[in-house]
Formats: sequence, C-alpha cells, structure tokens
Amino acid sequence: AGDQNLDDITFRSWLDKNCWLSSVKDHLTGLVRCTLGTEPGQISLLYLLLVAATSGGFTKLFLDKKLYVHGGTANLIHRLKETLEEKVDIMLNSQVKIIQQEKNGVNVF
Repeated sequence: AGDQNLDDITFRSWLDKNCWLSSVKDHLTGLVRCTLGTEPGQISLLYLLLVAATSGGFTKLFLDKKLYVHGGTANLIHRLKETLEEKVDIMLNSQVKIIQQEKNGVNVF
C-alpha cells in the first residue's frame, strides 16, 4: 500500500488495483458479502486484515464451515414464521412492494 494508510484504502479499491482476473474479484467479492455482510467498497483493507487475523487467517475466515442449518436454510424461514406467527402477519411466497418504517415498527407490503 506504499505510503497510504491501510485504513484509507477500501478492499474494493485494493482489489481493483491488485487483482487482474474478474473471476477472482467476483469470487472474493462474494466471500466478503457472505462472510461479512457488506460490500468490499464499504470496508477498509485494514478492517479486513484485522478480521482475518482475529479469525485465524483468511482460510478460516472464508473457507471454514461456518453455519449448518438443520433441514436447510429454507427451514430457517419456516421456523421463524412459526415463532412469530402469533405476533405478526407473515406472508410467504409474496413479492415485497413497499417497506414503511414507522415509530412503532416496520410494515412490509
């Protein structure tokens, strides 16, 4: 990174400068999205290095089996629906058209 502070460089800008293969950029972008829940342009290179170091390295951070949902991830939605069914109206298999945030909560239509 030369004389530039690692906290001033986004992971996206580092990828664009140092990675020539679009397939590798796409793969690393997907790993960051899935693992950290954010876009590479929203985190600094320093933050990614810190998270990787505290996770035991990049291999552990990106490639270890992190989460196993018994019955698959679709089961997660159905269990969530069962838990919340008496408290809120939940419609599965419906397209979200409007999200309204109010003082007392959020309405999704």
